[in-house]
Amino acid sequence: MGKIKIVYAEDSKYISHVVKKNLENAGYEVIHLENGLNVLEIVKELKPALVLLDNMMPMKDGFTVLKELKSNEQTKDIPVIFFTTESDKLKIIESIGVGANDYFVKEPGTIGDLVPRINKLIQKINSIQKL
Repeated sequence: MGKIKIVYAEDSKYISHVVKKNLENAGYEVIHLENGLNVLEIVKELKPALVLLDNMMPMKDGFTVLKELKSNEQTKDIPVIFFTTESDKLKIIESIGVGANDYFVKEPGTIGDLVPRINKLIQKINSIQKL
């Protein structure tokens, strides 16, 4: 069995480099996209274990992508972590309401906390699927 795939949409080159490196060091295969345009198509094709989604991206924002993923029969059950600098409680509630499984606010020094959260969510989903 191959590595667990994560589709990661993020337009910041610096943040994406750091996050991708951390995830790969944790044993994940990371498919990085620089905008939200083709996320739905890539997720349908690759069927990753998880989607990590920035909100503020060019061409198509993460909230629009989240709605597309959760309204598509092929992708609606794939867990999504909203990964953004927006800490507005209304945005968090709105994202969870649309179907995000978790909401992670990017702040200095917090990126190291992302891998344990991803591990926990993937383990939770896997244990539910085994029931």
